[in-house]
Amino acid sequence: MTDQPDFIYFECGDCGFDSVQREDFKGSSYCPLCAGDSGHDVLMKTRTANSDDKPEGFDARKGTRAEQEAVKAAADRAEQIRYTCSICGAKSDRPFPASAISCMRPECKA
Repeated sequence: MTDQPDFIYFECGDCGFDSVQREDFKGSSYCPLCAGDSGHDVLMKTRTANSDDKPEGFDARKGTRAEQEAVKAAADRAEQIRYTCSICGAKSDRPFPASAISCMRPECKA
């Protein structure tokens, strides 16, 4: 377990929600889940983040929110492409016809 002084670990004492933010974080220190679910404000406890922290919420150590969303979107797209034509290499999220020996695209010459 190594301390990471450039990051702050936030944890809600009521619901257990946690996140890691940059040391210069200017947002709210109140739990967003408790505020959304029950409407009451619960101040999250803070401490220096360490390498063993695995937050449920945002983790600033993995990059900005935009960078993390781009990585997730790419992973989602990669998961959608499950079928590959063995002849031309075309990729699809739908299966190719069972009776076909290729993907049946005009570019596939099989």
